[in-house]
Amino acid sequence: MNLIAGIKYDRAVAIDLAIIVCTWVASLIVINPIGNFPLNDDWAYGLTVKHLLQSGEFRPSGWASMPLLTNTIWGALFCLPAGFSFNALRLSTLVLSLGGVLGTYWLARKFQLPRGLPVICALVVGYNPIYFALSNTFMTDVPFTAMAVFALIFLVKNLAGERRQDWFIGTFFAVAATLSRQLAIAVPLAFAVTLILRDGIVRRNFLRAVVPPAICIGSLWLLQQWLAMTGGISTNSNAKNEFLLVVLSHPTWLWDSMEVKAYSGLLYLGLFLSPMLPLALPALWTMHRKKAAAALAFSFLFILHAGLKFNEFYDTSLMPTALNTLTKSGIGPVTLPDAYTLNLNCPPVLPPIFWLVVTIISLLGAVSLLAVMGLAVIQLVARCRAKKLRATDSGIFFLLLTTVIYLLPLLATGFFDRYLIFTLPLLVVCIASFIHDFPALRPRSVRTVVLALSAAFVFFSVAGTRDYLEWNRLRWRAITDLTTSRQVRPDEINGGFEFGGYYFFYSPQQPQGEKGFWWIKGDTYQISFGPVPGYSIIKDYDYINWLPPHRSRICVLKKTF
Repeated sequence: MNLIAGIKYDRAVAIDLAIIVCTWVASLIVINPIGNFPLNDDWAYGLTVKHLLQSGEFRPSGWASMPLLTNTIWGALFCLPAGFSFNALRLSTLVLSLGGVLGTYWLARKFQLPRGLPVICALVVGYNPIYFALSNTFMTDVPFTAMAVFALIFLVKNLAGERRQDWFIGTFFAVAATLSRQLAIAVPLAFAVTLILRDGIVRRNFLRAVVPPAICIGSLWLLQQWLAMTGGISTNSNAKNEFLLVVLSHPTWLWDSMEVKAYSGLLYLGLFLSPMLPLALPALWTMHRKKAAAALAFSFLFILHAGLKFNEFYDTSLMPTALNTLTKSGIGPVTLPDAYTLNLNCPPVLPPIFWLVVTIISLLGAVSLLAVMGLAVIQLVARCRAKKLRATDSGIFFLLLTTVIYLLPLLATGFFDRYLIFTLPLLVVCIASFIHDFPALRPRSVRTVVLALSAAFVFFSVAGTRDYLEWNRLRWRAITDLTTSRQVRPDEINGGFEFGGYYFFYSPQQPQGEKGFWWIKGDTYQISFGPVPGYSIIKDYDYINWLPPHRSRICVLKKTF
């Protein structure tokens, strides 16, 4: 009987993994991520990998303030077979990205969830528009999230079983994530607090708790000291820490600022988790009807108050509010000079009705998320007082505490939308853990909402990422044609933010280029979405945009005077 059960279990897991991997591969075929060009900020991280391959030295470019060590080593490994290229770097991110999605599935299974929920958790993370889009770049957000998820998996296992090997592996991944982005320190800190609160302060337990954060902090300190001694430390490395100290010295302003940023963050998280919340709310409503009503009322009042304050600070009340990856026109920052700096030829934005619907879903999701998390905390406290804690409760507390510790400095200093994706695997598992079976799936209306939202996310993520890659692919094809066919020098071209950064950036103190922003040295030729006064179009490259549907083009311009 045990053998038959084991075979059924293995077959179920294999089917689940096949569903995740096959849908992931199919979506990559649709978007075609191949292209030897940088996207967003990843030119800076690519330059660091390129320098490591050429000189054997780790020297961050100075554009960003994160440690970047693990990302650089990981990217360099993928460049070793054929040399440096952004294709190799993009492949390195895609591998870790799929690992993060499968890691979410694995993490969900550790909480004894019914079959189906771990797959939903994994796909909600994988087809989040920001996670999916950044998976096709060499940005640090997705690799950092994947490494942190694996740290969480093994530390959750250690909380449940106290196996020493899980503790060592979890600590290893926590260090790797911390040397990617500093905020990964939230994982070992939350682990330490969870362990001490659960088991008390005894010598063996205390060492088990404090060693992981001590190793992570020590590794980060040693890296900074080594970079300082070798002259490789970035002048931006302490910028966030210094800003945080300034913010903390003004407590009144800090509270207002955190409330406003919390509202923006909850909108995004409510939107991103909206495919999960219809499953959670009915189940929690049947278990805690009065508490659920009170939690929903409190959440609504908080969102209303924070939203009114947000409108005092910012002009817009519609999503997206924390720009970078999600934009009014879809996915990806639009970094060509005519659209960004001259406000000409801007890509068509998605219709206002679309963003109104998105904002409504975000608001409903924010209220629901706040209520569900509030009920989760109440349930944990009640079980703790009654001494009826389940085997998985310490793991849930660990995930919730990690989320809080991670978000607090972001709420104090500010964030881009992409900074929030780390919280998605944690929150989807927390939400799913309170759905013991599928009573919420029985009503056809709930099934319809879940399927509709899931399909919408998949379509938006795939179509938006495809569009972002397509116009960037043509932008760099145009630049390559200029520099090869026409023998134009790079310092005669204004090719936009990534072009200027990759070719001409060498120091954060470097003044802006002679021709304005983005370190551009010359602008005899310009890459744009359309005509610009003072230039003539010498060539254009047409493409079909999916979101919103329209025919567009990338133009090569030459100055006429």
